[in-house]
Amino acid sequence: MSGLGVRSGTWLVLIAWGLSTSVAHADGQSDLASAEQAQAAGRYDDAIRFSSHALGDPEDDSPGDLSAPDQVRAYYTRCAAHYARHEYDLAIGDCDLALSNRSNLPRAYDIRAHAFAAQGEHDNAVVDFGMLIRLDPRNADAHNNRGTAYVALGEHDKATADYREAVRLDPGNAEAHNNLGWELSHAHADDEAIAEFDRALALKPDFMAAWLNRALAASDKGAFAAALHDLAMAIRLAPGSAVAYRLRGDIYRRLGEQDHAIGDYSAALKLEPTNADAFYGRGLAYAKTRRFTLAIADFDTVLAIREEFAEIYFARAGAYRDSGEPDKAIEDYGTAIRLKPACAEAYNSRGVLWYMRDDIPHAIADFSATLKLAPGSAVTLTNRGMAYAKLRDYPRALADFNAAISGDPSYANAYYRRGQTYRDMGDTDRALADFDTTIRLKPDHAEAYTERGTLYHGRGFAKRAIADYSTAIGINTRLALAYNNRGAAYDGWGYHYKAMADFDEAIRIAPNFALAYDNRGYAKDGAGDHEGALADYARAIELAPNLASAYSNRGVGRFALGQFAEAAEDFAKLAALDPTAYNAMWLYLARVRAGVAQPGALAHIQNSYGDEAWPGPVAQFYLGRIDEAQLRAKAAASDSNNRGAQLCESDFYLGEFALLKDDTARARAQFQRAMDECSLYYYGYRG
Repeated sequence: MSGLGVRSGTWLVLIAWGLSTSVAHADGQSDLASAEQAQAAGRYDDAIRFSSHALGDPEDDSPGDLSAPDQVRAYYTRCAAHYARHEYDLAIGDCDLALSNRSNLPRAYDIRAHAFAAQGEHDNAVVDFGMLIRLDPRNADAHNNRGTAYVALGEHDKATADYREAVRLDPGNAEAHNNLGWELSHAHADDEAIAEFDRALALKPDFMAAWLNRALAASDKGAFAAALHDLAMAIRLAPGSAVAYRLRGDIYRRLGEQDHAIGDYSAALKLEPTNADAFYGRGLAYAKTRRFTLAIADFDTVLAIREEFAEIYFARAGAYRDSGEPDKAIEDYGTAIRLKPACAEAYNSRGVLWYMRDDIPHAIADFSATLKLAPGSAVTLTNRGMAYAKLRDYPRALADFNAAISGDPSYANAYYRRGQTYRDMGDTDRALADFDTTIRLKPDHAEAYTERGTLYHGRGFAKRAIADYSTAIGINTRLALAYNNRGAAYDGWGYHYKAMADFDEAIRIAPNFALAYDNRGYAKDGAGDHEGALADYARAIELAPNLASAYSNRGVGRFALGQFAEAAEDFAKLAALDPTAYNAMWLYLARVRAGVAQPGALAHIQNSYGDEAWPGPVAQFYLGRIDEAQLRAKAAASDSNNRGAQLCESDFYLGEFALLKDDTARARAQFQRAMDECSLYYYGYRG
């Protein structure tokens, strides 16, 4: 019985009866002899006609004159001829008649078993092969064929036992060795399987199925060079084998050699234009090389061949996702889930798309569905934790990150995402510890270096920050955020041109990176290119109309250039986006310098932000409620981290107050004092 795919079996050889017969009437005996001769010669129509005539043809009222034993011979001969013509129902009927008269007829069981198998009635085939084995216990072919029927029924242990018995009875049976190897490979016993394929090929060097099977077993254990060798042999033996090309394409794809894979899949499709597996594999290879239009076209073709195929919808969804068509991707993931409700990966992938679209409730629902199917998945727990964090539901976010880490302590991304959450919560110590762990577990995690660098930068450790940003860039030269952040660190040190080079690179990588334009503008201001700075701020605002820092920086820049009305417009927008006392003070100063009366503005600042919280005392001073000494005393009363900055700021505001009073000499002295004392980070320094 010939198996599907690359399994093999013993082909049924139909032979004449070849036994002595009892005496019969001459005409019936002559027809029977003619039938057996025709059968042996492969003239199956004649064999059926002569057998029928010998048995008594209803159409010409021939009574038939065979003895009972010869009737068995005639039924058997006609059964064999029908089988050879693929008329399996007729073959089974004639073998039934033969066996009803003689139940110990091995050949009739053999043919009927093959006919049952050909019709998919493998349970009946197993019964008949069993009868044949009972009559002929040393029949290796019968064990081999029953093993193949067991495979069709999914009873692999019984199949393996029959194949083992077949090779024990007949060590020279190449087909049985191949089939045993196939079953062992199915059970992931690859080394033992390869040994059986070796035996099959030693017996039959041109055994195509064995070359293919050994290649698959070698591939399963990662021996790709050996697998490619075997597939090359298979193709040399059978250049027209679409299966061999397709299997080799699969291996090239797994090796990352996508162009070679595409070539083999295309060769398979030239030989077999409707080979869905080749279209599928080629689509995956096209997707890996970012040729998404071609990938989607191949997946479409597969779906025209196999409409209800969840894996194809899943693969096409990935191509749509990576080509920037999330709506189509979400739809395909939905279809994959409908066809295969237990597909956890489809839920997780769709959840990621919902997350990217800021549809957090749908994302959480899909991640939760994934976790019902794959409890404890560290990847999905981390994804759901990110979704909760985006909702600022930090307790649930941390619970998911902790569960992910508990289940897989080596999963670096869980520490990384938990570190980001701690950062957002203001717990920088824990955030730093998590970024450290991320880097220890995954030393090439560029984003973790960038995050850690940002924390170092915020703590005033600029050298450490720059070192981390540089490491991140060394790992991923296209990480725009690392260039941007390193530029900010350089600019803080006063290295404006180094900073601008980094911002230039960040913008080259990410042309719509608004913050990089804003930061480059700030660096240009520091280098004296004020007009260039204003152009960069304008571009940042064009890209991100609610980017508060861009309005702040442009407002300060315009203020420094004496463009007070324009500066006031920027500070008004800034105050709306970020209503702080600082921004209210800048708006007040810009409007006053532009000649716009501000009655009640200072009182509003004081009432809104308080007398003591800085810069509330500045408003008190401007209102005349405290003097300069009291203002400086309040500035100095802060903790050590803020004292220097507030003293510097008090000098700046005192200078601006002097200008409002037309005391330019006093103003110049205060501004000089501020310049001598202020950190380069303080934006008033440039005003």
